[in-house]
Amino acid sequence: MQNLGFHPLIVETAALLAETDEIRLFADSLVNKLPSNENKGAVGWHSDKAYWPTCTSEKMLTAWIPLQDCTLEMGPLTHIDKSFLWKKDEKLKKFFSFNNQDLASFEKYLEKERQGYIKTPMTLKKGQISFHNCNTIHASYPNTSDKNRVALAVHFQDASNTYRKQFKENGELIVISYDKICKKNAEGNPDYRDKKLFPVLFKR
Repeated sequence: MQNLGFHPLIVETAALLAETDEIRLFADSLVNKLPSNENKGAVGWHSDKAYWPTCTSEKMLTAWIPLQDCTLEMGPLTHIDKSFLWKKDEKLKKFFSFNNQDLASFEKYLEKERQGYIKTPMTLKKGQISFHNCNTIHASYPNTSDKNRVALAVHFQDASNTYRKQFKENGELIVISYDKICKKNAEGNPDYRDKKLFPVLFKR
């Protein structure tokens, strides 16, 4: 799986899209979406950057790699086109939740506030890949087919990305899971250049 996710064509494409001379791994996951007759298994609307508030870069991106032909019935990744340009709209964030099965409420909001928005499902063939910016709003609907939908998601960070302190409304320091396990820099902060956890995959 590593040979696929870190394939030179994939990481070099990521570098071109992020306009960077270096691509480092940030995270990856293999997702198996099981068939469901109960209309369950949706992944709620969200942006990846909403879960990475301690990252400075707005150019981080994700490669979504289905491991089989992915039909509409299988609940593919679905993007809101050009939504990465909406990143400063704080009203959107109240709808963001990876575990929210109610996808319709956000779409009703968009119909009022973002008329003409375009929702694009990634109905890809095996061997095809989609990339999206870390601020792109996306979700996936339940898998109503009779087959498992398996996909690899690889999250990349560009050369400029570093750690920054971020705080919750109550003043508590935000700590994402990677902050707990990566090395610390000279200032004692998480080091997003830790080669063991965040290896360099491409360097020009």
